[in-house]
Amino acid sequence: MTKKDTVDSNSDHRDQMKKAVEIAARNVKKEPKAETGQEMFLRIRQESETKKNKGIKKAAKSMVKKKTIKKMTGYFSKK
Repeated sequence: MTKKDTVDSNSDHRDQMKKAVEIAARNVKKEPKAETGQEMFLRIRQESETKKNKGIKKAAKSMVKKKTIKKMTGYFSKK
């Protein structure tokens, strides 16, 4: 076996590998990326903060309605 024969066989193996990868790539179905742990943590934390803020806002509105506190504009003078 000469040096040229090994180079030819290596290129044949590369071509076969290239074709196999192309065929395998065609068979892969495209799907959206899965959510990572960090992304899930951030999403859940943001949702819980939003929920908490809504609850606070609702409680403040009911307190204003019951006249236990004034609206924020009542504490500041108008220009």
